[in-house]
Amino acid sequence: MMLKAIDLRIHNNFVIDAGFHGIKIPLRYNAEQLKEETETEDEEFDPACVEKAMLESQARVKARYGR
Repeated sequence: MMLKAIDLRIHNNFVIDAGFHGIKIPLRYNAEQLKEETETEDEEFDPACVEKAMLESQARVKARYGR
């Protein structure tokens, strides 16, 4: 989901920049489509997986930077 959000933001920023130069490019996704996608993924949300991922991430940072 985060990759989709990043892609959306980059594309839409590009569209805005192109608009300043008179180039018309359609925006990707609208808020409704994005909301529908997140609602389906929220049902599959598992807090234990998020906690596990956070602990793994913190361990990698500590191993790399010694903090």
